[in-house]
Amino acid sequence: MKQTAVEWLVEELKKYDSAGLKDQSNYVIEMPTHILTELEEQAKEIENEQGYSEEDMKQAFHVGRLYLGREGDTNFEQFIEEFKNK
Repeated sequence: MKQTAVEWLVEELKKYDSAGLKDQSNYVIEMPTHILTELEEQAKEIENEQGYSEEDMKQAFHVGRLYLGREGDTNFEQFIEEFKNK
């Protein structure tokens, strides 16, 4: 499984543990603001690159259609083609 942007950011922040405890539950993070800003930007880039799988989209599409009571007027493949063309 791919690492999420949040998981990546937490791992990066742990590298700045100044307490030296190396305990999984206690971290004292000290870092310059510019490094935090850089990490934030990198995490945002990772987040933007991460998307939903086609299976996730298919499930959301079908649940949405059922919720709206419009199960039969559009199929998933047509929806994806319309989405790609926007």
